[in-house]
Order: sequence, then C-alpha cells, then structure tokens
Amino acid sequence: MSIDKIIAKIPSMTLDERKKLRANVAEKLASGDPQWVDAATKALAALDAQALHEDKELVTTAQALPKAERVVFAFTRMPPTPTQERIIQVLLDRPGSTNAELSRHLGWKDNGWDLHFGSMCADRMHLLWQAEPAVVRPGLFYSGILVIYNDDDSTFVMRPEAIEGFAKLAIRSRTA
Repeated sequence: MSIDKIIAKIPSMTLDERKKLRANVAEKLASGDPQWVDAATKALAALDAQALHEDKELVTTAQALPKAERVVFAFTRMPPTPTQERIIQVLLDRPGSTNAELSRHLGWKDNGWDLHFGSMCADRMHLLWQAEPAVVRPGLFYSGILVIYNDDDSTFVMRPEAIEGFAKLAIRSRTA
C-alpha cells in the first residue's frame, strides 16, 4: 500500500493501530534505508499532526465544561495511577493536613506528597485549568489547580470543584 493511502487512513485508525504504525515508522527511520526514510518521515509528520489535532479538540472540549466536570473529564481521559489515587484519597480523608502529615499517612519517610500531587496536576493542566504562579519560588503552583494551600499553617484542602468531580468518579472521603 502506498504511503499516501496509509496516511489517509490515520484519522480512522485506533490508538493501537497508530502505535504500531509509529513503531514501524521509527524502525524504518532507524534503518537509514533511503528507500524508506522519505515515506517514514511523511508518515511520522502525519501521525504527529493527527495527535496535535486530537489534543486541541480535547482541550477545547474540556475548557467548555464547568470545573467539576473538567476534573471528571481529565481523570477519565488520563486515569490516575494507583499512587495518584492514594495521594488524592489521603487529602480527601485528611483535609487541613500538612505535606509532612499527608506523606506520613502514605507511609513515606520524606515529604513527597506535594511533589507527586503537583506532578499529577501538571500532567492534566491542559484538561483542567491554568495553575497560578507560585509565591515562594519561580514557576507555577501546580497543586493549586486542585487544592487550596494555607500559608499560615502550611496545610492543604481539596477545592470544592475537585471534591465534586472526584465524587462523580467514586473517589470521596472515607471519613465524612
């Protein structure tokens, strides 16, 4: 089949079919065989363009939703890992806790809860909403997308719209 026919089918391919095509394209590019390099480069560009188009559609869809629904959308499109489920759950169960307390409740020796939570939020920011600038360091405060941080006592509380969204995903406080 010609490369143009393959490229024409990309929008209707499943995610697995695109992954296989991308792997084949990478293999052809890595071979350095001049017979395949042009076709593989063209196919890779088409795969990238399709992925970008779909990502823009996802972002547009997400941004049109109320915030609680964005939480549902973001965590449905990008399901949380088991560790991410635990870091969400520990805050829902212990609102008003510090980073050290949340980390300790997870059984961690270091204060890593905030780093994991912030990373999870940063990964989904394009489907949620923009993080605010950090106050004490350069960059953005990614955790602040889903939590309210109290500077006075260094505690975290889940935002109401996040609580509502997670509840729709059957992730809710087990202590309330």
